[in-house]
Amino acid sequence: MSVRGYRLAIAGVIAATAIAGPAAALASGSGSPSGKPASPPVSAASAKRSEAQSQRVPAVVRAFAERLGVSTSAAGPALKQIAALSSKNGGVDPASPAFAAVARGLGVSPARLAAAWDAVKQRVESVPPQAPATSGKKSPLQSQTVPVAVRAFAERLGVSTSAAGPALKQVAALSSKNGGVDRASPAFAAIARGLGVSPARLAAAWDEVAPSVSGK
Repeated sequence: MSVRGYRLAIAGVIAATAIAGPAAALASGSGSPSGKPASPPVSAASAKRSEAQSQRVPAVVRAFAERLGVSTSAAGPALKQIAALSSKNGGVDPASPAFAAVARGLGVSPARLAAAWDAVKQRVESVPPQAPATSGKKSPLQSQTVPVAVRAFAERLGVSTSAAGPALKQVAALSSKNGGVDRASPAFAAIARGLGVSPARLAAAWDEVAPSVSGK
């Protein structure tokens, strides 16, 4: 082969290599996955677990959490505290230090907490909002076994039926013993104090249910 032919052959090989290199790189790049990995799909088991957990949280706690913009794990204990304050004091005072402390613990203003409580307080039952699932299953049966007079007495006082029942018996016993209830007596005041309400409120609740209790 002449020198000139040899040079032409070398030039051809170089040109072919230059063309083939980028083409191979392009082909390799088009088949490779993107640098950002795809997020793994949520498994059916995880989805079912999340759904089951949400079902175990009482509806009133979920509503309270949504109103406040906090998690249900934070809303549940706070709702129990507010319900306890309401039961103890015959209502909730948004200006009280205890109420402000609950709001501060949630990271919200007392005004927002008060609005959330107003939205759910009618749905708060006598059992704690985060009671175990087994207790929740028993509540319909328990409510059926609680006398109507006790439930009405509890609602008027803003206390649980478990607290209202014994108190109603005590007031009824005073009425039976003395031919009526003396609202100014130390015994009557002690019952009111034990419920965390005023004697006037206890008297009003008794007046509401006295006919049904006396009619037994």
